[in-house]
Amino acid sequence: MDGCAATYALPWIVIAFQGEAKAGLLAACVTLVNLAGTYVTGVGNYITPRAAKAFHDDGYAALIYVLRKALCLYLLVMLPFCLITFLVGHNIAAWIYGPEYSDTGYLLFVLALNMTVRSVSIVVGNGLWAMDKPRANFTADLVTLIVSLASLFTFISTWGILGAAVSLLLGGISGTIVRGSVFTQQFLREGSAAVPPHDSLVIQTTLSTNVELPSALLGRQSITVFLARQRYLYRPGQYD
Repeated sequence: MDGCAATYALPWIVIAFQGEAKAGLLAACVTLVNLAGTYVTGVGNYITPRAAKAFHDDGYAALIYVLRKALCLYLLVMLPFCLITFLVGHNIAAWIYGPEYSDTGYLLFVLALNMTVRSVSIVVGNGLWAMDKPRANFTADLVTLIVSLASLFTFISTWGILGAAVSLLLGGISGTIVRGSVFTQQFLREGSAAVPPHDSLVIQTTLSTNVELPSALLGRQSITVFLARQRYLYRPGQYD
C-alpha cells in the first residue's frame, strides 16, 4: 500500500503545483500506460500462487525457475512497449486525445519505464512473499514512498508533470533495489547451498524417473546424497 500511496497522492500534488489542466494531461497519459498495467497485474496474479507452491514443494531451485520465467514474460512485452512509447508515443496520444497532447512523448516514455520497473519489482516481491519475508516488501514500499515524494517536490517545480513522472520512476527503482538486495542476501545465505548444479538436476531427475538404482551399483553414501537432493528436484514444466 505504501508503494502505491505516491501514485494516489500524485494528482493532488500536481493540481496544487501545476493546476488542473496539467493534472488532466498527466491522468490521460497514465491511462494510456495503464493499458500495459493490465498485463502487468495479470502476470503478477498468475505467478503469485505458482511461486509460493514452487518454494513450498521444491525449494529455491523451483522458485528461481518460476521467477525467471515471470521476468521473461514481463520483459518480452514491456521493453517493446517502452520503445513504442519513445518512438511514437506522442502520435498515439495525439490520435486518441487530440493535437494538444502531441508533446507528451517523453512523459509517456517515463511512465512506461516506471511500469517496467514495477513489473520487475512484482517478480522480486513474489519471491520474498514465497520465502515468507513480507517485512522486506513493506520496507521496499516505504522506500518507494519516501523517494517518490521527496523527488516529486524537487522536480515538479522544474520539469512540471514530466518531473512528477520522473519522481515515480526514481521511487520505483529505489524500492526495486531494496527488494532485490534483500532477496539476493536471503538466497546467498540459504538458497545457494540448497540448489544443486544444473547438470546434477538433469542427471538425477533422469535417474529418479527412468532408472531404478540398485544398491550394488551405488554405494550407501551415494544413495544418501541422492535422497537428500530429492527435495530440490522438480519436473521441467511443472510450474508453467
